[in-house]
Amino acid sequence: MNAIMRLGFFDGNPQYNSLGKKDVYSEKNVELAREAAREGTVLLKNVGETLPLDSNKIKTQAAGCSDTKCKNGSLIFPATQASAKVDVTIIVAGMDLSIEAETLDRDDLLLPGNQTQLINQVANAAKGPVVLVLFSAGGLDISFAKKNPKIGAILWVGYPGEGGGPAIADVIFGKYNPGGRLPLTWHEASYVDMLPLTSMPLRPVDSLGYPGPTYKFLNGSAYGNDSHNPPCPSIRIDDMDCKDHKIDFEVDVQNTGSRDGSEVVIAYSKPPQGILATHIKQVIGFQKVFVPAGGSKKARFVLNLCDSLRLVDYNAYTVLPSGGHTITIGDDIVSFPLDVNFRS
Repeated sequence: MNAIMRLGFFDGNPQYNSLGKKDVYSEKNVELAREAAREGTVLLKNVGETLPLDSNKIKTQAAGCSDTKCKNGSLIFPATQASAKVDVTIIVAGMDLSIEAETLDRDDLLLPGNQTQLINQVANAAKGPVVLVLFSAGGLDISFAKKNPKIGAILWVGYPGEGGGPAIADVIFGKYNPGGRLPLTWHEASYVDMLPLTSMPLRPVDSLGYPGPTYKFLNGSAYGNDSHNPPCPSIRIDDMDCKDHKIDFEVDVQNTGSRDGSEVVIAYSKPPQGILATHIKQVIGFQKVFVPAGGSKKARFVLNLCDSLRLVDYNAYTVLPSGGHTITIGDDIVSFPLDVNFRS
């Protein structure tokens, strides 16, 4: 509303009187929606190049559930019969706004109702490889699907909007090579029993057995007993002039595959060892680079040292600790040390 008011929509401007469907549902806008959905797609599994598929092989369909909540399992058997007859099976599962929304709380991290049973039975009965397409905003425990050898590929598409259908088809049939990343950490279902809603700390609480709620504490435990906090040589960020302190480095990104595609290069920093109850690592920057098949591109990072290496101490001050920090790329694909020393 604020945007259209600022544009003068209610000021009698004649240029808005003729706006209609052709202006909103234009070819340019349709393609933009499709591109946004393509770029948000995350490839979670692709064993033996299950994807992309040959579009000529897609002929049949069956509804395994009557709705997203999937409380009635009577439709599972017809779906297994269909998968046993075709060369490739695509299963569409996950959530919708009847299950996860601002006004709703989820009870667990599992797929709704009989969806897990549907996926397992259809996959086990399938004649050929299985592709699982997941819709959701929050995390899901799909460890069973990742371990199932019959499920060759898994795509997470979020809620892809009006361009979602064509975008998913573009990915499945090889018109687009997905390079998206999950926007949040996904845990297994047991996680909700380990961390009650009343636990507010971002750090793990060892005395109660609570894991940390973010990727920064993914091993689920703190570095030591919080009852004793030894001094950490550091300097408060507020006492520093950080604008001229930069970390500048480049990363070579190679595409060894046979298809053009993009890669999200994520840089992390790890604090010096021996600091109690701090994060394991934290994201300090990312870049999305498009690399043609067989080619390479450089991703350059120019980062502020204080923003990248800082942590929050027990007095709630943001500080830059002294010692050996580490910068890593991805899952420690590339790492290099970075020493910070304070001189009097």
